[in-house]
Amino acid sequence: MSGRERLLRVFRHQPIGRVPVVPFIHANFVREFYGDSDVDVITRTVNVHEHFGFDIIHRNCSPVYDSVGPSADGWQVETVGGDGRPRRDHENCGPHTKG
Repeated sequence: MSGRERLLRVFRHQPIGRVPVVPFIHANFVREFYGDSDVDVITRTVNVHEHFGFDIIHRNCSPVYDSVGPSADGWQVETVGGDGRPRRDHENCGPHTKG
C-alpha cells in the first residue's frame, strides 16, 4: 500500500496495516543527516523521506525568507554552518526571494 493510499484509507476510516507517518522534516535535519551544510536540501529531503519510509513528503522550507527566531538588545539569533560561518536557513533552500 502506498503512503497516499494509506492516508486516504485513514480519512475513510478503513483498516490499515500501520499508522501513516508524515513528519515535518526541517532543512537543518537534512543537512545534519548528510553531515554537509551545502547539500541540495530539496533533492536530499526526498532521499531522507525514502530512507526512513515516510508516507508523505511535507515541505521543509519556505519559499520566502523566514527569520530564525526572536532577537533582543544584546541577543541575536544566528545559525552556524559546519564550517563555523554564520548562515541563514534560507541560503540553501532552493530558488526563492531573499528578504
